[in-house]
Amino acid sequence: MKIAHVRLGAITTLALLSLIACSSSNKTADSATVVDATTIATTDVSTNLAETSTTVATEPTFAATLGTPITGYADPVDIAVRQGITLQSFTSQSYIVERAGKIYELASDGRKGTEVLDISDLTIAQGEQGLLGLAFAPDGSGAYVNYTNLAGDTVIA
Repeated sequence: MKIAHVRLGAITTLALLSLIACSSSNKTADSATVVDATTIATTDVSTNLAETSTTVATEPTFAATLGTPITGYADPVDIAVRQGITLQSFTSQSYIVERAGKIYELASDGRKGTEVLDISDLTIAQGEQGLLGLAFAPDGSGAYVNYTNLAGDTVIA
């Protein structure tokens, strides 16, 4: 029973200290604070910020360049990369998902490539609905699409 009182006192003390620490008052503790029946010694932990200095680089340490943005897509919502690794070769293809229900392969020059999927008859691009995403299996052997059907229900296929 005595252990329960000690634990209750400790929990109460911690709760009160948390409330005091989170209060909006700008006052700081001078030397000691009395909470409940337990005395907790506090020390002044003020730090002189003028003595502390940090050097921050103002120029990047790498050459930053801007590429040409991809163009020709209507309401693109996702880009997915299909990867396949074999002993003979490594291939990587990127696909752009349009909310209206179409997926296109991204051409190497950044323009709209070949259409690879059209489910526009299964979805409506309205609000937060439409074809919303594309993901590939880690080995690139399968693809999964996330879309809302005509009733507004989410479908993963």
